[in-house]
Amino acid sequence: MTNKAEYQPGDKIKKMFSSRPRVRMPKGEVWMGTDFLAQAGFSDTLDNHSRLAHELGMDMICLPTADTMVCKPALGYRYFRPLDIRTAVRSGHLPVVAVVDGPLQEMVNQAGLMETLTHWIRDRKKFMEVYTLEQEKILAVVAQCLDMGAHALVITDDMASERGTMISPGDIDTMCTGFYARAVEMVHRAGRHLLLHSCGKITGLVTLFDRWKIDGLAAVQHGPNNLVELQHKLPDCIIMAGIDADLLEPETPPGPEEDFLNTIALLRPSGGLILCSACGLYKRHHFDRIKRIYALAEKRWLESA
Repeated sequence: MTNKAEYQPGDKIKKMFSSRPRVRMPKGEVWMGTDFLAQAGFSDTLDNHSRLAHELGMDMICLPTADTMVCKPALGYRYFRPLDIRTAVRSGHLPVVAVVDGPLQEMVNQAGLMETLTHWIRDRKKFMEVYTLEQEKILAVVAQCLDMGAHALVITDDMASERGTMISPGDIDTMCTGFYARAVEMVHRAGRHLLLHSCGKITGLVTLFDRWKIDGLAAVQHGPNNLVELQHKLPDCIIMAGIDADLLEPETPPGPEEDFLNTIALLRPSGGLILCSACGLYKRHHFDRIKRIYALAEKRWLESA
């Protein structure tokens, strides 16, 4: 017989994705890097990711996950195996979110951004043949993460720069819709939730996001997008964001902090906010900064109730 306690993290994340409004501000981080853990006195192990998330008051543990480390760029954080998802889920400490690179991201990892975009422009048929192969690999990883018990998934696919999408929304529709339709159907059939991460200005893609039926956006930037407006355009979506990279710098002036806190207050009534950085926590000085940001945000959250 399965122990009832095993279901508690899953129940918690379901409430986090559906309960509105919330009394307390939920928090999570898509990426926690090796140097960030070291500043807290931890080596970069699975157990220590869970420990540090708990110590910082996060409501989930996010684990970048892959079945191979080939062509993965060195970005300051490690990848875990799908089996690590099972270990983290069985620990029962926090809900576990698997973070999986999407097909476009995998192609960029292997060939670089400019080569990938040039490939799309010059030979779309051949591009889609490669994309389809990557798509099947990613869907297999998603299926493994679900089988291992992941309570939710984040697919990472950088589709935009700070000025807008790297290719037209119509091209992104052609390229990506088939994959996201299948990924969302797979995740929803398992009773879980799927969020999408993309850097840059993604407001031109909200119609697609709505059509794909994703459950939310993770680690998206406020600066290029305006999270309040983004939440208004996608009222049923979770917005797992709020902390842009400049706020994590040691000498952040009071102005950006106050703007951040005002944004938190404006997002609170929607009930769709999970506080998260847009860039991940991977530098040593991020440790002290995130503790300050969490404290300020929690205070403003309660004041705006």
